[in-house]
Amino acid sequence: MLALALEVPDAGSIRVRGGRPVLVAWGHAPAGGRAGPDPIRGASARAVAPMAIRPPPPLPAAPGPRLWPWLAALLGAGAVFVASLLLLLTDPFGWFSKDIGVCRLPESDLAALRAYRDEEQREATLRAELAAVVDDAGKRHLSCPAVPAPVRRSGDGERNTRQPDEGRRATENEGRRSAENDMRRAQERGARSGKLEIVLAWDDRNDLDLHVFCPDGQELYFQARSACGGTLDVDANRNSEEATNAPVENAVWENPPPGRYRIVVDPYTMRDHPASRFRVTIRQDGKPDRTVEGTATADRHGETAVEVEIPQS
Repeated sequence: MLALALEVPDAGSIRVRGGRPVLVAWGHAPAGGRAGPDPIRGASARAVAPMAIRPPPPLPAAPGPRLWPWLAALLGAGAVFVASLLLLLTDPFGWFSKDIGVCRLPESDLAALRAYRDEEQREATLRAELAAVVDDAGKRHLSCPAVPAPVRRSGDGERNTRQPDEGRRATENEGRRSAENDMRRAQERGARSGKLEIVLAWDDRNDLDLHVFCPDGQELYFQARSACGGTLDVDANRNSEEATNAPVENAVWENPPPGRYRIVVDPYTMRDHPASRFRVTIRQDGKPDRTVEGTATADRHGETAVEVEIPQS
């Protein structure tokens, strides 16, 4: 057994525990051949320390983001912006100061244009003065007393004259005939009758408009043809194609509200003459017809022609 104890596969089979040798796998030989005896001489072999298993070496650190390309791009963009701004402000090549071809009129043409405008203004002033003269002449004509009848001599040498009130009666008859003609003209155009009728008539192709302001503040005219119980049922000379030299407009109330009515004749379109003589005839239930004459001019708007008072019933 001692002989066999000296026979071990290799030196690794000799261990040391507590300072004493310990044989492992004694009496054994490696497979495939016979090993010679390996006597134990001297001190026992040292124990083989177990091999330490080391961890793998650490991986190299990942490279950080590369900022210098972005910084270079930002600096380049700033340089381009500054250069463009300096180029725009200083304009060293004169790119932005070239004349773009502004059209300029010669002074002679400007003088002619100013003269034309001055003449237009002068014409408007003269037209206004002419209209004022025509209006004043119409008012003077209305205020003139009747012309007395001429003196006639009879066969026996006695003087025959008209009575003092004959001229007044003639004027009243003329006004009555004019009112009757205007009322007939309105009826021929389809005007209705009522307890209050207001008829506007004139004798040219101008477009005059009848406006009636009611006691409650409403306005009856061509854009509001029904107001405060009344109706504007006839409107003349709105279009030049249908204009006539015998125009008439009519406003009618079946039962007019009590109060004061203000009548205005507005020169809407003066296509033929700068001024138009007009007549406003008022037919009121229980009263004789009343006719007021006047002149409408292009520069006078909103003037009251006549007022009508409707009493409380």
